[in-house]
Amino acid sequence: MKIKFIISLFLLITSINALSQSLSTEQLKGSIKKMIEDKEIPGGIITVVSKDSVLFSLACGYSDIKNSIEVKENNLFQIASLTKTFTAMAIMRLVKEGKLSLNDELKLIAPEIPFKNKWENTHPIKIKHLLEHKAGFNDLSYADLARRTQEINYSNSIEKIKSYESALKSNWKPGLVTSYSNPGFSILGYVIEKKTNKRFEDYIKDEILIPLGMSDSGFINHFDAVEQSLIVKGYTEIDNEIVESKNKIEINASTGMISNIDDMSKFLQYFLNEELQQNKLIIGMIGVTDMERLHSDFDTKNNIKTGYNLTLEDRFFGEKEFLFKGNSGLTDGFVSNFIYSRDLDIGVFASTNFFGRSNRAIIDLLINNYCESKEIQNQYKVVDTDLSKFKDWEGEHRELNDSQEIWNFINFPVRTKSVKIEGNYLVVSDIENGEYRYKNVGGNAFLSEEYKETIPTVYLTEYEGEKSLKFYESTYVTTSKTAYSLLRFFLVISLIILIVTVIILMVKLIIFPFKKSIKSSLVRTIKLALPFLMLVFSILLSMSNLSFDRIQNLGTISMISITVFILTSLLPVVCIWLIYSLIKNRKLLKNKTSKIFLSLVAFANIFICAYCVFMGWFAVRFWI
Repeated sequence: MKIKFIISLFLLITSINALSQSLSTEQLKGSIKKMIEDKEIPGGIITVVSKDSVLFSLACGYSDIKNSIEVKENNLFQIASLTKTFTAMAIMRLVKEGKLSLNDELKLIAPEIPFKNKWENTHPIKIKHLLEHKAGFNDLSYADLARRTQEINYSNSIEKIKSYESALKSNWKPGLVTSYSNPGFSILGYVIEKKTNKRFEDYIKDEILIPLGMSDSGFINHFDAVEQSLIVKGYTEIDNEIVESKNKIEINASTGMISNIDDMSKFLQYFLNEELQQNKLIIGMIGVTDMERLHSDFDTKNNIKTGYNLTLEDRFFGEKEFLFKGNSGLTDGFVSNFIYSRDLDIGVFASTNFFGRSNRAIIDLLINNYCESKEIQNQYKVVDTDLSKFKDWEGEHRELNDSQEIWNFINFPVRTKSVKIEGNYLVVSDIENGEYRYKNVGGNAFLSEEYKETIPTVYLTEYEGEKSLKFYESTYVTTSKTAYSLLRFFLVISLIILIVTVIILMVKLIIFPFKKSIKSSLVRTIKLALPFLMLVFSILLSMSNLSFDRIQNLGTISMISITVFILTSLLPVVCIWLIYSLIKNRKLLKNKTSKIFLSLVAFANIFICAYCVFMGWFAVRFWI
């Protein structure tokens, strides 16, 4: 028995030591290949670097499924929105040269751009707002997304920007809200061209890529036919089948860059190596540091440390939840990520050629492996202090972010947070997720110990004398809790009444073939349910065409987009007709219960219809 115990103990210790040891390079490659195969991703390229060496490199899977062509290390991948980081570097290069300032106003340096900002006199749009997605602009419309699949040749950059004109309207005072906007970066590309008298992609090539030794990276017009043959095919899933993506490769300051594993290793090493930053003279250490922090007045005045920065967002990876800077890119057929940490001396790049499948698990595995023995001391310490000084922030707050979204009417009633102080805890709650409890880490910053957060995620803020809340990446301002409670109550009651009406209609339709005498009652119920059915059908028809392969149905004048437009246009008309018809025929009803039910249905229809029209779900034209 004693021998068996010793053997068992030895095996246990051995297994624990084995688990604590880093995986070998071959084991890592095997694990990542299996992850990619399990997710049914065709292929990918992955690299891990320190500031002066490449620790890991892998090219695996297929660049062309149909012809069974495998991915090689010289293959080129579309890196999508990682392009924005290069554009930001180009802007910072101009700042370093004294040709531009982050505080330059858009209306002064490019008055020809057709943007609208009703707060322009007091809160002008500045270069820093465009870089941090804080101009308040919308993102690409469905029409813009549809045009990406078309062969449209714009004569110059300003012509292309004008095609985004519907998006170039500030929904909030610039600098207040982070709302992702690709058109904002198209404007930055134009600013680069105006300041340099060069095409923006050539400026990035000459001033960023070539100095970094990234000779195999660029935009599609930088590659000859032989080099273009190295670009891997992107894939997406349609009706449970993996198909090749058809979108053409754009030349745009927000997307469109192409790179490979070797060049992205060099890119990461630039951010990791401060000596390299000084020697390359691209933007220098100061420029990199500026890219890694927030600049908008709202953030600086409220001491906010985390956010989108100048395209270098704060990210957590690995079991130890290490903090990294980085960016991600997503386009039809590709998912790309890069992250780095100078404290850990590690950077990771991953790009795969399948739309919508995350690289997170791959990056986590790599961070767990290469940072297993590393620790970073948390710079934020919880302060057990009396929070009564923050009592003025208690109450209801409504979210500002994405209020320009056409789907906003669906979740608008629940996009609020209630704030209260309980001793040393800041309690933030909402209808969907319940309560979150946060501890103070000094000043107006809070984090959650329960979720093992290491940096502030919640800030009690002020904006022009008014209390506000920064909750992760969303901005909230004070609102009336009573008003929102009443809105939710009437919406829920109205929806219940209308759903019951539809159920009654379905029952009557089933019964009607066997009982013709209910014809008049059936017709009346159809009238009662018609506005709600039109609303539901318009929503379902729209949402079923949101994928990349079907966006043409919404973004162009088609049978589907016209149908949605007609349904949403007729919704208030049909509702008014219904109310008129009910008032006219109400006296014919002798049953008091029927009269009460009809009144309730009439109210429900009016309320839902009025709400949808007020929230913008009226005469919806996706094609503009």
